[in-house]
Amino acid sequence: MRRISALWVGVIWVFLMLSHTGAYGEAGEASGPVEADPREPHEVLWEFFVTSGTPVRDAFIIGGNIYIETEESELYCLDRENGHTKWIIDLAGPLKARPAKKGRNLLAVTASLLVEIDPERGHIVREERLSFSPSSGVALDDANYYLSGWDGRLYTLDQNTLKIKMTSPLKGRVLASPSLAEHLIICATEAGVIQAVNALDGTVAWLFPRKGIMHKIRAKELWGGDVVAEDLKTTDGTVILAKGSSVTRGTLDDIEESKVGEVWIYVSKGAYELPSRTQFVGQVEVRRGTIYAGTADAMCYCLRARGGNLLWHANLPGPAISGVIVRGDTIFVPTFESGVVALDRGSGKRKWWAQEAKDLLAFGAGPPAGETGKIYLLAQGDKIMVVEEASGAIRRTAEVVSTLVLPADPSLPAGLAPTGEAGPFRGITNFDSQVLYLFTSRGLVIALPPP
Repeated sequence: MRRISALWVGVIWVFLMLSHTGAYGEAGEASGPVEADPREPHEVLWEFFVTSGTPVRDAFIIGGNIYIETEESELYCLDRENGHTKWIIDLAGPLKARPAKKGRNLLAVTASLLVEIDPERGHIVREERLSFSPSSGVALDDANYYLSGWDGRLYTLDQNTLKIKMTSPLKGRVLASPSLAEHLIICATEAGVIQAVNALDGTVAWLFPRKGIMHKIRAKELWGGDVVAEDLKTTDGTVILAKGSSVTRGTLDDIEESKVGEVWIYVSKGAYELPSRTQFVGQVEVRRGTIYAGTADAMCYCLRARGGNLLWHANLPGPAISGVIVRGDTIFVPTFESGVVALDRGSGKRKWWAQEAKDLLAFGAGPPAGETGKIYLLAQGDKIMVVEEASGAIRRTAEVVSTLVLPADPSLPAGLAPTGEAGPFRGITNFDSQVLYLFTSRGLVIALPPP
């Protein structure tokens, strides 16, 4: 594995600057941040072209750094304040999930290796080959590491020796990372099961779903394909949807036009009788003894960590794509081509739905002075949307990224140089400031001030 220290990155950066001024015939693979084009009508804090010809797989923020993972299994570390490259590391393969924090270091799983990285120097503190093939990222407590294998088992490893302390059979494989809730390891699997494993003895504490138990949801939150287990009636007793009927688009229109009030109805599809191909998306969130999880079949669940009891269930307008985001009394769920949904954390009731949004970028007050409770969203068409955090009301939109172009790459033939429009953009969620970070699969990363 190749390691490039901050010193070497500096040397390479000088080399690249010289190459762009004609001192060298070819440009390197990575460039430093470039100033925004003065002709650009919107302010850009900094831009960075990550690679030449290598697609970007993922981008995320941990601490003061932005991490960019490419399809060539390179991991870039950028200073989020100015876009300067701190270091680049060649990984043995794609990351199984985003790294976990271990003190000041990062802990990642790639190929069959467990890798600990010093994020300040880009130094590999520890690199160990595992005795099994991992399918997930890693969770950790003070003494152990927990990760899933492709054999459908949860492995508990001693942090010091990496010896396997125990294994536990799972109902499927974890494809994100396990989560911890007190003495439980929470595993959301590709088979549509959330399984809680006792960290002390490896036994199964509970499974979700439990078959044969129906649940209630609000009639106004029914979704296509739901099957009702009782008649749905208006306030005057008119039956809109008969027992055993499947919800269709026409049914939803009838419900929208009719006065059903705040009616709850039993359904036989959903929380406890999931479709066979249901898959939990991303790592489940655990907050104060409560579990939140989104699925690829457009549902969000809230469970009690002790016992796995269902607290609430909410239908989403589309499949969850990156897990859920918990902030205050609200759950935010970005969905696939169906907007960003805000749910009440206590009840699951929908607060608002930004139908044009793709990603959640940042929170904050921002200008003008005195405004509070903003959320910045990346919307379709590469627009920045500013909405009220409480209501979802749109304050303003700004087309701040649609005209950006990728710089030409002199090292590639003219027909292959990645010039032209840089989009479509994807968002990098930033919880610590109002700076908006975006990237494209073609390798452009930009930082923008809030509009």
